[in-house]
This record gives sequence, structure tokens and C-alpha cells, in this order.
Amino acid sequence: MTKAHNKRSRDVAVCARPHKKALRRLSVSFNDSVVTHLLPSVTPSVKQVLFYNLDDIRRFQEQEKKRQDAEAAQHLLRMLA
Repeated sequence: MTKAHNKRSRDVAVCARPHKKALRRLSVSFNDSVVTHLLPSVTPSVKQVLFYNLDDIRRFQEQEKKRQDAEAAQHLLRMLA
């Protein structure tokens, strides 16, 4: 490679990021017949039942690792037999 290839040349177009188009703001309207309801906030006790915590995720990862190890062992036994 020559020095001309290493440096940017004036006759070579430099690719630049295109300008972002101006954001169009759209107005939103709702039909009068639409009924909305407020949802109650989730209490910590209910949240504990509904969502996984870090202990659950660790348990799932350990179970999956054990399952994959058992599957690999079965595969090796089939190959050796």
C-alpha cells in the first residue's frame, strides 16, 4: 500500500451518516366510546409470586446445566457403544 492509499484523498468521497429526518409529531385522539380503567399497584407480596427473583434464575441455570451435562453423557455413551 502506498501513502496515497493510507491517507484520505480529496477526490474520494467520505461516507458520513445521513442527517436525521425531522421528526413528525402526530396528534393522537381517542374515540369517545373508549373506556379506560386504572390498574391497582402491585404489592411486594404479589410481585414476589408473579415474578422470578435471582434465586429462581440461578436454580433454572443449575437445572439446565445438569440437563445439558446428562444429555452430553448420554451422547458419549451412545458414541462409545
